[in-house]
Amino acid sequence: MTFRQVKLNCQYALGAFFALPIVPVLYFQGKQVRKRVPNLPEASGMEGVSAEGTNGTFKVLLIGESTMAGVGVATNEEGFAGSLASALHLKLDKTVHWKVYAKSGYAAQRILEEVLPTITTKEADLIVLGMGANDTLEINTPYTWGKYVKEILSALQKQFPTTPIAFANMPPVNDFEALTPLLQVTLGNLSFLLKEELEVIVSEYPSVYFDNRLLAIESWIKGKDTSKPLPKLFSDGVHPSKYSYQIWASHFADFLLQEVLRGIGKK
Repeated sequence: MTFRQVKLNCQYALGAFFALPIVPVLYFQGKQVRKRVPNLPEASGMEGVSAEGTNGTFKVLLIGESTMAGVGVATNEEGFAGSLASALHLKLDKTVHWKVYAKSGYAAQRILEEVLPTITTKEADLIVLGMGANDTLEINTPYTWGKYVKEILSALQKQFPTTPIAFANMPPVNDFEALTPLLQVTLGNLSFLLKEELEVIVSEYPSVYFDNRLLAIESWIKGKDTSKPLPKLFSDGVHPSKYSYQIWASHFADFLLQEVLRGIGKK
């Protein structure tokens, strides 16, 4: 464990200590939030293909929790998977094949133990991991989070030794509309610690990348015509809307082209 990781776990312990007096309030508010937030299903359609390109094919696997499973929209074509495939198609002029292996409500441990064993795909040009929200909501320590992230990476690199792996941005917990301001601050701080832990881990693995930029949710509607209804950013106060999935995927595609897929763009 590096000095930075020791520091992160100490910060977690210190934060937990100072949060003790407000634990009953957090618990009560959490129960109220769970009652208010609808239990949305995962999106239908676990695989698909973008529009046809003239520069060959490109295969993407998307693994993780509810955002990778398209919770908040009807189909994964409208969610992060389909939106990312469309963005990559436009940037690479390739026919992008995508497949989703994700489950709503799963933290890193369950992704490792229950999602990864279901992967039957043999080849991929890119693996995208979307995780962190459930580990935050479960109040997992940076150490616990990091332990399972490392095991996930080791398992994937064993199965796909030449395929680059890219982590999508950590979820913007502090912007979740369904949470109270107190929960936004408390859980947002924890999410930041998990983000810092992930940065350390990614630096230790070859061909693994992490878009560590904070998702600037509010900026996505700036400049919109206020005389017309503004697009919804969240479908249920927690999960992205169709609009947010599209914007997020486009931003992430730019990161992939700059940091992961350099040299394979349009010819």
